[in-house]
Amino acid sequence: MHAAASGGSFFGVHPSGVQQCGRTAGVIQDEISKKPIAFGSSEDVTPERPFFGVHPSGVQQLICACAFAWLGPSRHTVTRKRTSSMPGRKIDFDVVRAIAMALPDVEESSLHGAPSLKVSGRLLTCPAIHSSAESNSLVVRIGFDQRAELMAAEPGIYYVTDHYLKHPAVLVRLGQIDQNSLRNLLELAWRFVSSKSTAKRRSSRRGGRRK
Repeated sequence: MHAAASGGSFFGVHPSGVQQCGRTAGVIQDEISKKPIAFGSSEDVTPERPFFGVHPSGVQQLICACAFAWLGPSRHTVTRKRTSSMPGRKIDFDVVRAIAMALPDVEESSLHGAPSLKVSGRLLTCPAIHSSAESNSLVVRIGFDQRAELMAAEPGIYYVTDHYLKHPAVLVRLGQIDQNSLRNLLELAWRFVSSKSTAKRRSSRRGGRRK
């Protein structure tokens, strides 16, 4: 009780209410020792004959519980600060590079003066530098059907502008995507680009044989 009075609340009850509760319980316990209190009986309240089924030593706890129910947590409660979830690492092209470079045959390059990542010489991803794209956007090479599915599922993350419309690529808002989704996207793009490279190599070998 004293700990609650000197510090914070006790089960949501203001310290002043706890003190009053303790005083009330003390008075009742004194009265129990002076005068029998029994429901429908004049017999003394003893450990063997409790008051409403409550042991005399538990009367004080019972009174405190009643005080809590009367005061209610809405009247005197300790306001707790909300703990916001820790923000994840900011997604930028360094994060994109680290994820993409873990994939087979990915190499760093440049495109129109901007950094890019390629698979066997074919573009995988690069920053969206065209004026039609939003700032902090990424261009990722994927198929047209895949782009349509992504944009339908997450329009706040994936989009396209007229400049990129005819290219097999999607624009990504880096400020809206998380690392797991970015990793899945780059893996999808890697499979798409790799399949194009493989098809090109097969076509070249067939052409050489005909000669």
